Amino acid sequence: MVKLKKHKAKLLIFAGFWAILLFLNHNYLIFADQDDDIENVITLIETKENQTEQIKIQCQDLLQKGEKDA
Repeated sequence: MVKLKKHKAKLLIFAGFWAILLFLNHNYLIFADQDDDIENVITLIETKENQTEQIKIQCQDLLQKGEKDA
């Protein structure tokens, strides 16, 4: 009976250890995915800012061209 309790205790400790390890690994993967998402958002924002600057420059060029033609 005592031997059975020792094996059961060892099994519970082993299972608990793996449960904690898997939980931490799962959380790490979630955070890693979030980091990738954040990087993607930053890249999109930078792309949009660059496009906005290009559009501003094109508008200024068109305005200057229109003033010269007028």
